[in-house]
Amino acid sequence: PDSDLARWLESGKIPLGRAADLGAGLGHDAILLAKKGFQVLAVDIAAGAVKMASANASLAEVGDKIEFLAEDALKLSVPEASLSLVVDRGLLHFISPANRQAYIDLIVLMLAPRGHFFLKTFSEKEPPGPGPARFTQKQLEELFLPCFDFLEFKDSLFAGPAKPKAALS
Repeated sequence: PDSDLARWLESGKIPLGRAADLGAGLGHDAILLAKKGFQVLAVDIAAGAVKMASANASLAEVGDKIEFLAEDALKLSVPEASLSLVVDRGLLHFISPANRQAYIDLIVLMLAPRGHFFLKTFSEKEPPGPGPARFTQKQLEELFLPCFDFLEFKDSLFAGPAKPKAALS
């Protein structure tokens, strides 16, 4: 699981409830959330990733606390104000600029009042090149401050051998 998410959850400032992990991949963050006591909706567009994530959750003995969906997160249908936490560790930077407002609107719709949103995305400090979008703090503020208060913003890294630079907000 993401070390920044783990640290954030350990702070005790995030109330338990229902959480969504958008772009869940192999399910490591969803499993962490379930182990911490959340009921989790784990969504990834790749059916193969969802299948592996479900197997990983079963091995971690939290499969009954996680609902897995192979679906485009932008087409997700979740009851309004039903989540206390939404986690995005690596999805925003793959969403086209034309769809970013729809993505933000979806998160706002899903979150309960005083809900929390954990975002980790590629930073402009990552060298330019093909692949995911890179964001400056100012760009993230322009996208999210109309709807969210930032509790923390810091430079970070994604885990893995390449360790790309990330912005955590």
